[in-house]
Amino acid sequence: RKYNGNVSLCKPRLKQALIFRGKHDALFQSRDYALAGDYRVIGEDLERRPVLYTCMRNQILPYTQFRDQQVVTMLNAIELMRNGAGSAIQICDLHGMRLRFSDMNPSPLVEWARTQENFFAGMMHEVIVVDMPRMATVLKEALWPLMPAGVRQKIKFMTFKQAEAHVLETCDAYVADHILEVMRHNRESSDSLTKRQLAWERYAPGGVRVPLVPEPATSAS
Repeated sequence: RKYNGNVSLCKPRLKQALIFRGKHDALFQSRDYALAGDYRVIGEDLERRPVLYTCMRNQILPYTQFRDQQVVTMLNAIELMRNGAGSAIQICDLHGMRLRFSDMNPSPLVEWARTQENFFAGMMHEVIVVDMPRMATVLKEALWPLMPAGVRQKIKFMTFKQAEAHVLETCDAYVADHILEVMRHNRESSDSLTKRQLAWERYAPGGVRVPLVPEPATSAS
């Protein structure tokens, strides 16, 4: 779809996608991953594009260990695409971001951007980066030249107020209210990370919300 049937352009991308798929076959089959943070499909916009959301205040693992959850979340988004929608929206909420030493290495972010361009080619409509802190500009400046041009063109930097207006404009009231409630909660809540996890829900087929972190099974009494 991305290359409009141009076979010469599709061949190298297909090869890279097949290599990626083979390398991570166990992940694709099991969908099991170590929870790295609050990264999930949170709703859909007016064009029925899935909206993915992550908030860096809720980061659990270093960014170098986010890939498996990112892949599974993208697969969840693909399963939700309907009515001709072939792409998704990504909201990267950087509120509460705490850069660890390992996060200063841009390689994992570059690898993920290239994965988006190869295996998930054309599936990201736009990436909204909210409230980027000053300390993150160093990482951005190192990362930006390494990003594929197609990814750079889709990234928009916004304040919370700008993101709020954008969400209200592009999503129906039910979805917009939920997304903004989550974003406000991440800014205002004094709850512990463990308690905030209890409220993490992902958007599932049928428009239902299910826990991102399933409750452990209890044995029959």
